[in-house]
Amino acid sequence: MISIIICSRKPQLDELLLKNINDTVGVEHEVVCIDNSDNQYSIFSAYNKGIAFSQYPYICLVHDDVLFHTNGWGQHIISHLAVEGVGLCGIAGGDIMSRVPSDWLAFNPSVHITHTDKSGLKPQEKMFLPVGYPHTSKSVVLLDGVFICARKDIFSLIRFDETFGGFHGYDYDISMQSIQTGFKNYVVYDIDIEHFSTGRLDATYFRALFNIWRKWIHVLPVFEQGIDFTSRDEILRKVEKTRIQKIFKRMIRAYMTQKEVFDLMSETIDWTGRYKYLTICPIFRIKYWYVRINSELRNKMNN
Repeated sequence: MISIIICSRKPQLDELLLKNINDTVGVEHEVVCIDNSDNQYSIFSAYNKGIAFSQYPYICLVHDDVLFHTNGWGQHIISHLAVEGVGLCGIAGGDIMSRVPSDWLAFNPSVHITHTDKSGLKPQEKMFLPVGYPHTSKSVVLLDGVFICARKDIFSLIRFDETFGGFHGYDYDISMQSIQTGFKNYVVYDIDIEHFSTGRLDATYFRALFNIWRKWIHVLPVFEQGIDFTSRDEILRKVEKTRIQKIFKRMIRAYMTQKEVFDLMSETIDWTGRYKYLTICPIFRIKYWYVRINSELRNKMNN
């Protein structure tokens, strides 16, 4: 009853992954592999293609570098998606999409995943947030794209936006489509997944992030519905102050040019109406080169 859709970087899926899915999913299923070994598709078009090919009423979009450690996880997904008002389910997400481009960790992260570095250079990281959370699901705004599930019928109302290219931001865009269509998104805590990649924040990632934010800025900020209205202004102030500093530094560390960082930061400041000192010359140039030099020194020390 579940169509598992994978955009594969190889012509064929790894046999270990296929065996793992077959051994653990626990329900009738199909694996729809979109061969993207030649990069002929964006992730947006690959997932739309996979959904069109699928034959079952439940959709699971998952990366090709994971392993499942929960037996019968397919039935868990079906149960979560049966709850009234559910749009998307995943295993990592957060409670706000502010006016500053940022990841799902920006506020109240909810996550249940294990990150493993196959090279062995980094220690395995098991993430479970909020600490001690006792329930099997938690409402969020944004979901991480490593694992996203939905009923197939909602894709008559939402669709991966193929006007975007590349492989970043699809998860945030589809999360916002779900929210704006009137659904709620959830992180689930009864499925254990091991992910063998923690991602790479390069210049392409940040450019994609800004493209997604330009699409949605007219409705931002968006908060998880349970957040008290009287707290939202203070939460937004703190989140945006922290995140505008983070994205500033991260774009520099991604070796983006001074002009590009300046232009993108100016756009962000226009959206928020705050922190104009970040783009006042010569302060901006000093800050840019301070972060850039420190980053290069740190990279040399780590190597």
